[in-house]
Amino acid sequence: MKTYWPLYRSLSKRKAVAAEQGTVLLLGYPFLCHVIILAVIAGLAVIGAVMRFTLLMIVPSVFLVFIGVSWLWSWYAMRRLNYDLTLSKSRAFPGDTVDLNSSLSNNKSLTLPWAEVEMEMPPRLSGRVKDSRSYNRERLKWTTSLSAGQEIKWQENVECRVRGDYEIGPVRVRSGDIFGMFPRELLLPVNEQLLVYPRIVPVEKLNIPLKELVGEKETPRSFYEDNSRTMGSREYQPGDAFKRIHWKASARHGQLQTRQYESTTSLSLVLLFDVYSFCQIGTADEENFETGVTTVASLANEICSQEFPVGLIANSLPEIDIPAGTGRSHLLLILESLARVEQTATVSLQQHLNRAQDKLMMGGTLAIITGDVSLSAGLVRILQQQGRSVVLLNVGVKAGSSNIGDCPVISVAAGAQSFGAAKLAS
Repeated sequence: MKTYWPLYRSLSKRKAVAAEQGTVLLLGYPFLCHVIILAVIAGLAVIGAVMRFTLLMIVPSVFLVFIGVSWLWSWYAMRRLNYDLTLSKSRAFPGDTVDLNSSLSNNKSLTLPWAEVEMEMPPRLSGRVKDSRSYNRERLKWTTSLSAGQEIKWQENVECRVRGDYEIGPVRVRSGDIFGMFPRELLLPVNEQLLVYPRIVPVEKLNIPLKELVGEKETPRSFYEDNSRTMGSREYQPGDAFKRIHWKASARHGQLQTRQYESTTSLSLVLLFDVYSFCQIGTADEENFETGVTTVASLANEICSQEFPVGLIANSLPEIDIPAGTGRSHLLLILESLARVEQTATVSLQQHLNRAQDKLMMGGTLAIITGDVSLSAGLVRILQQQGRSVVLLNVGVKAGSSNIGDCPVISVAAGAQSFGAAKLAS
């Protein structure tokens, strides 16, 4: 059963003692309270012995033995206690179910009358995006008992609801004596990684005309020079751009040489995810940002399914610079980057592109996914002046569909998280 537990706060935590697997903490009443109780009982036993009052001497002595046995039982209870956690898969999509397989073994001759296992779960994994405070985190709890040498295995099904890179754990195992006088806790550094890809929805549900992005397959393609592929050099001619000068070849030939690039007819799409636009005052809406992530992931999946090259550039922290490519492995690389992207950015998309010009191949389409059209208008004009084909996708709260020059502005439909999932490109 899945239960929700507040952050565990013991009344007292003595000095931690290193254990075989983790750290043992003594729980229960404060240590000073134990000392006072023991002092009182020992004092009564001494008084009974001095006054030769048999009953007053025997009863405290029995209590002292009782407390001593309980303390030794509790101390030995956490010895040779092993816990193991495995996940059925380390990669998943929203809506998938992941099995958490746990096992607890008592590798000693002492029976544990009670044992409590508590596992910490990331709050976002279950869909609680906005409430992620540490003291209100989701926890899974199991209670059982173990005989000497017994091993217990169980399975918990967890539904992935929100994308992200999650760490499941740590795990706390609590046990002690049969009377519960000296409960102890074993804090285990058991952590398993789970990556949840962003949600992928059909592009038509987002109201995105795909022809605006990549055109028709049957349309004849123009030849462009691919700046990432140098095929050789030629003699410099007046009018050649200064940045095309091949300095090594010039030194070798004794005269200026110009780079010659390979021609390409490949039609590609580079997705420019403007995270900075979602971080501004008035647009810092996490649901809006998640819609933007879903839009980028859905477009990448659709373009890969049509066997067009697709790349991704994002001005997030950390930055994402993935050149255009094809294939399922390339798509999963993009989805993995989107699974980890956060709504944090310090530079504008234009500043980031100044350092990532080599990722923008000529001949392709640049699709800017933004949360505020006004922040991207200047960048659109600069890219158009460079002769690039640009499309602007507005997923912000500031709706707008009017074009910026020759650049079409497409408003993405809201509520992308509620649309049905699309099939992953093969």
